[in-house]
Amino acid sequence: MVIDRYGTFSGTTNHNETDEDTTWQSKEITGVSVDRTTSLGLWSYAKDFDEAARIVASKDEQRVSIPAYYLICHAIELSLKAFLRGSGATLTDLRQLGHDLNKCFDRALSYNLLSYCGLSVNQQTAIKMMAEYYGAKELEYIVTGFKRFPEIEVLLSASATILDGITGFCFSKRGLFEREE
Repeated sequence: MVIDRYGTFSGTTNHNETDEDTTWQSKEITGVSVDRTTSLGLWSYAKDFDEAARIVASKDEQRVSIPAYYLICHAIELSLKAFLRGSGATLTDLRQLGHDLNKCFDRALSYNLLSYCGLSVNQQTAIKMMAEYYGAKELEYIVTGFKRFPEIEVLLSASATILDGITGFCFSKRGLFEREE
């Protein structure tokens, strides 16, 4: 078995498996069924979306860039789910949260997120403010009407604060989890 830098399996666990089999989210290894989605893996994806948002946001600072808002909200969602996964949330728990930033954020707060990262009230408000648009997919599909967004810089700083604050936590929680039956 090989675990890559993101804490996920690569390769196969049985010589009879095909490469196609390795794309599953869980795998049975030595008689124990495990989930391959780790806190570190989710953190790594969040970091990538954060970096993409920064690139897109820097292209045109004179207007609101909806793709930048989508990317940074997705980065925040993934970072919150990375924290929750490391805190013991199952994949079913994470799926039940869906793409609802308010639910993800509130659940992370209940697991003491703020002891890992000192989000300002302004950053917390910005996350809550974007939750409605992000959850309703208004950042992916055109919905006409007035929208009020926080400054992108506040969301970028919120994402960085969360990612930086949970880095050590996610690295320490990069192990695999027994799969729920």
